[in-house]
Amino acid sequence: MILQIKHITFIINLKNTKAFDYLLFKEKLDKIILIKTKKIIQFDLINNQYAVVYILPTAIEKMITAEILNCIANVQLDCIVIDELFPENNDYFLNTKSFNNTAKWVIEKHFNSKESFIEVT
Repeated sequence: MILQIKHITFIINLKNTKAFDYLLFKEKLDKIILIKTKKIIQFDLINNQYAVVYILPTAIEKMITAEILNCIANVQLDCIVIDELFPENNDYFLNTKSFNNTAKWVIEKHFNSKESFIEVT
């Protein structure tokens, strides 16, 4: 399965995440989405296997990213965060330099100036 990467992308593997933790996260995320516009944050549920949150380029993207990181702070999600500009460095988001260390389910990644996507199992 191929997942597009847009600007800052949070990907949650629902197959490896407990429903309770996901629902806690989703409730907090829904509150953020209600306050912000859908032009800033997009949420997709893909085949009931992956939840994807896109933060699109805006003046407040860092603030929104911090809010979403706070949502995942107290739950156990199998999650990666990819910044399209710096896809190999997750240092800022999850204190992990390479997302392959935390996500064995990412089997291929493709980043260039025209398109960005990852392939997952």
